[in-house]
Amino acid sequence: MESDTYNPIFAKKEEVDRLGGSITMTYVEPFGMKNWRARAVASTGGEDSNIDFYDMSVNAFSIGALYNF
Repeated sequence: MESDTYNPIFAKKEEVDRLGGSITMTYVEPFGMKNWRARAVASTGGEDSNIDFYDMSVNAFSIGALYNF
């Protein structure tokens, strides 16, 4: 992404490269428990800017359980 706005503090126009991904895994009836599902989600992403102040990265991992009626 390239910004049309000139940044007066850094004397540049910002250029950013973004990349991210996510994966979700579901396990049906874990430990033999009827109508339950275990779920795990892992996500990562980041931005690389020509202005170092705007660089960022995000990593997340979550687990959960779902019950179906």
